[in-house]
Amino acid sequence: MIAIVDYGLGNVGSVLNMLRKVGARGRITGAAAEIDAADRLILPGIGHFGPGMRKLQATGLVPVLEAFVASGRPVLGICLGMQMMTRGSDESDVKPPAGGVVVAAMFGCVAKEDCGGGGTSGARNSSSFEPRSI
Repeated sequence: MIAIVDYGLGNVGSVLNMLRKVGARGRITGAAAEIDAADRLILPGIGHFGPGMRKLQATGLVPVLEAFVASGRPVLGICLGMQMMTRGSDESDVKPPAGGVVVAAMFGCVAKEDCGGGGTSGARNSSSFEPRSI
C-alpha cells in the first residue's frame, strides 16, 4: 500500500485519484502506524515552505517519516512535499528538525528575479541525492 501523508496541506485527493487511475492501491493517512506499515510513501504539498514545515512538525510525523526513509522504502515528494524533504529552503528561515526529513538537497532560486516555476528554477543540488522510483 502507498501511504499519502495528510498533514493538512496538500492535494491528497488528487494524488489518490491518480493512483487509482493507474491501478495502484493508496491510502490518505496522518496516522503513524499506517505510514509505518506502508510499502511506499508520497508526501504531497501546496504552498510556502515555512507554514508547510510548521504544519508538518505540528503533526508529530517527522520522526515517522525519517524512520520510513531510513528503512529504504520508496518515497516521493510532490512540490512542497519534496521541498520539505530537504535541509531547508530559500523561501523561509524555518528549518526542519535534525537537519532535514529525507535528503540533503537544497532547492531554490539562484536570484529572486529567477523564481518562476514554484521557486525551483535554477535548482541546484548541494550534495548527492539518489532518487528512488515508486
